[in-house]
Amino acid sequence: MLKQWPALLLITLLSACGGGGGGGGAPTPPAPAAGAALSFSPASVSAALTAGVSSTVSVAASVNRPADFDGKVFAFIIDTSGAILPDAQLQQRSSTDYLAVLHTAPTLAVGGHSGSFTVKLCRDSACAAQYPGSPMALPYTFQVAPAELAPFSATPNAALAASVPVGDLPPAPIYVTIQADGRSWSASASAAWLKPAKAGGSGSGPLGLVFDPAGLAQGRYDALLTLSASDGQKVVLAASLTVLPSAFHVDSSGIFFSAVNGATIAPKAVKFDLDGGAGTRWNAASDSAWLRVTPSAGLLPGQTTLTVGSSDTMASGKYTGQLVLTAPGTARAVPVELTLLKPSLKLSVASLTLGGPYGRDFSPQSLAMNSNTGANTFPWSASALPAWVGANAVSGAVGADPVTLTFTAQTAALPLGTQTATINLSAKVNGDTLLAPLVLSVKRDQRKLLPSDTGVALVSTPEWSRLTRTLTVSDNYANGAAWNAVSDQPWLGVAVSGANLTLTANPAALAANSINLATVKLTPADADVAAPESVTVALWKGAAAPAASRSVNQFYSQLLADPVRPLVYVHNGSSAIDIYNVYTAQKTGSIAVQSTALGQMAVSANGSSLFVYDLLNRNVQQFNLATLGKVTSFATPTPASAASRLQLIRPNGVEMLLQHDGTVTMTAITAVRMISIALPAGDLSASADGKRLYLQDEGASTNTLLSYGIDYTDASPNNLLIARLYGGLRSGNSDGQDLAISRDGARLYTASSTPAQCVAINPLDLSVLSYLPAFQARPNNVEVGSDGRVYCAGAIGGSPTDVWQYDAAGAPAKQFRLAPPQRRLLPRQLAVSGDGLMLIGLVDDATLVFLPVGP
Repeated sequence: MLKQWPALLLITLLSACGGGGGGGGAPTPPAPAAGAALSFSPASVSAALTAGVSSTVSVAASVNRPADFDGKVFAFIIDTSGAILPDAQLQQRSSTDYLAVLHTAPTLAVGGHSGSFTVKLCRDSACAAQYPGSPMALPYTFQVAPAELAPFSATPNAALAASVPVGDLPPAPIYVTIQADGRSWSASASAAWLKPAKAGGSGSGPLGLVFDPAGLAQGRYDALLTLSASDGQKVVLAASLTVLPSAFHVDSSGIFFSAVNGATIAPKAVKFDLDGGAGTRWNAASDSAWLRVTPSAGLLPGQTTLTVGSSDTMASGKYTGQLVLTAPGTARAVPVELTLLKPSLKLSVASLTLGGPYGRDFSPQSLAMNSNTGANTFPWSASALPAWVGANAVSGAVGADPVTLTFTAQTAALPLGTQTATINLSAKVNGDTLLAPLVLSVKRDQRKLLPSDTGVALVSTPEWSRLTRTLTVSDNYANGAAWNAVSDQPWLGVAVSGANLTLTANPAALAANSINLATVKLTPADADVAAPESVTVALWKGAAAPAASRSVNQFYSQLLADPVRPLVYVHNGSSAIDIYNVYTAQKTGSIAVQSTALGQMAVSANGSSLFVYDLLNRNVQQFNLATLGKVTSFATPTPASAASRLQLIRPNGVEMLLQHDGTVTMTAITAVRMISIALPAGDLSASADGKRLYLQDEGASTNTLLSYGIDYTDASPNNLLIARLYGGLRSGNSDGQDLAISRDGARLYTASSTPAQCVAINPLDLSVLSYLPAFQARPNNVEVGSDGRVYCAGAIGGSPTDVWQYDAAGAPAKQFRLAPPQRRLLPRQLAVSGDGLMLIGLVDDATLVFLPVGP
């Protein structure tokens, strides 16, 4: 704001001080002097003010250098903050002293105000030029105190009392006038039926009070309204409400609905009447969009039906409304309450796995989905599916009737291993969104061909021969994959028919007394089938078949037959494993082992490797049987002994080494220890496909026989899956000695001292199929040849027989004497050659015996 002093007074003053004068031409202005043109007293303007009141303040101004003023002077006070009014006055006290009178603005707010006025002495009214020492600052400080307020008060416009019939609507509000200038205030009531229109405010004004009879029975009710001001003042007003008997009689004081959101809600009928109102017209209405009233009018006595119609925006929760009944001169509001329960979306299962436990069964998997909304259906949808799964539907409508969802693995986009994803199935039921998470997993194993045997032994002599062998080649997916086979040797022919591979040898061009090896390569026709292992075939062409048993007088403690070549491996626990030809009984070589303490041996199904416990160095050593050189060694976590068993298994075509303490290691990857099985001590035997493992304890008064299911899959994180299937004590059997299983896995055989016979057992449930008598002998060996014939052998001296031969069905065939008449066959030291025509055994007189049994 710009304030201007009266210029003529100041100009007159300055002229009297010598600043004016006549003469021709304008005088030359003197050089400006340093410093302000005026001095103010006091140097700063200060005052204590009252809010809403304009006060007078004054300040003296003295001219410091009168000679600086040589013409008209225009004086201005500039106020940019609105602290003073635009009516400043100037009073002359002497030729160089003046008194400026200022009036403060009454609009200044309570509190402190400080700043500076700007004083200008100008040569023209536009202040285009100023005199020396101009402009100048005149500081000010004003402290504004509140004005004295009127007392806080509250005055009802009418008596704070109301009378309302039971169930009627609230009457019109009663207002209270509040006087609260310069203050804020709050309102509260001591009873819920007394409802201030607002909880507080500031300044003066009206406050509405509502007398709400909802839920109150007939009678008088008193309450207090308390109004509190911000300066501590308080007003308390008494109010009363009288609830009168209702003119309307309703058969329910309150109506309640409760249902699952989305389900059909049954309607409710309401009957009502009016005292002395027969034939009077009535009207009914709802105050809520979700509550419908039918009919809405009629003659008393009356009845109407309330129907709930939840909208597509109503979520689960509690809703309140009113049924308003009116008749001439009276009304009643009946409370209505609706509780909507949140519906649910249910799945019959929380997760689905495609591919089966081993990742080989890709049949579709289904689940049922429904909601608890009864016959009413609502839209549902599924979140995005991963690329490796498809579904018969990803959206639709769902209600109480189950919706079947079927999921199918998309194998073209599926890598090996296990894939897992969670999808959300959601349904929109009115205002509720329902979610049901579903965990989808898919497992995929490497598809491969599995020949029933990877090693085959054939023989040709003038007296007997076995030149043909038929294998089965299966698809581990059980889908019947196509394949073909090729032999790398001209003497071995192959024929493929369905799942059968027939191998036929023609020894005509081969040298006598020679071991001949051939490899049959299997090639799958489908690109997703991995190339399987080849089948190794060995043919012994002998100049003559052995006519009688032959013995080698050499002490050995362990014996193992090659499944392919006509060879047997023996050792006496020292540093060499000797190799003998079973047809010539001649030693053909030795495997040097860097140990002086050897234990049990095991050989690969295709005759490629031999494994032996090195008890001294606590490992298992592996040797290549083609070169007789060492391949590697496997650590033995638990110290082994001469009685510790060693077993090779081939689940799903993967060779694994099973040690006595249950440690399982893949032979192709020596650093990978797959798992450890809790195995008790005893004899071990595994099916040719490696999917069944059997254990019989040794020497116990009652035998324990256990079976385990084993499988290997690339689909599982742990790869090797093992489960104990059956097992327990076998009454009537004691002192277990040996265990064997047929090549086709159809029969399991045990040998034990009691009873004096071998036992044929069903591998599936370990039930007894038949007994194979050993007569007076105590069976300590049982073996099954590649042709299915069974050999039950016992320790008995002075008997013409210690080996009993049975056919694959368990019928007696032949009897043999392997040990010398007064000597005994050692426990678990009988073997059958790979072609099934020779028996080899260790006898307690330190001899190695080769016994021909023929075809």
